Amino acid sequence: RDKIAFGNELHNSSSTKVGSTFSTTQTIFANCVTGSTLTITTNGTSRIMVGMAGVWYSGIVTTMYGGFKIDGVSYQGNAGIVAFDVIASLVNLLYLFNFTAISDVLSAGTHSVCLDVRSNNGSMNVYVDGNITNQFWVQELR
Repeated sequence: RDKIAFGNELHNSSSTKVGSTFSTTQTIFANCVTGSTLTITTNGTSRIMVGMAGVWYSGIVTTMYGGFKIDGVSYQGNAGIVAFDVIASLVNLLYLFNFTAISDVLSAGTHSVCLDVRSNNGSMNVYVDGNITNQFWVQELR
């Protein structure tokens, strides 16, 4: 039986700060956000929890989608784990880009996990400046 665990039941983890603004025009989940790829070695028959805490924006009216890939495969399909509609009055404003998700059971071994974003009109940014840092992380659950 799977549990969300605390204390000694949380195992291997990895995290990164997305260190620079990432701009993309991709309309499908294709390329990982630069600097977001993490590796984690799992014990087997375990899940991982993946999280993102940051901000994003778009300079045009669009819908922004965020999610992640495990070993090069989009976990969430084309819909994303989180989506945000940018209407005309919201263009160029910063918005929270946060999610936490739990994967399917993974085999034992080393896995790569990366942040993935897209926009339906092809223009969006994961934003970083001197005052804002985005944190992307992964934690094994057993």
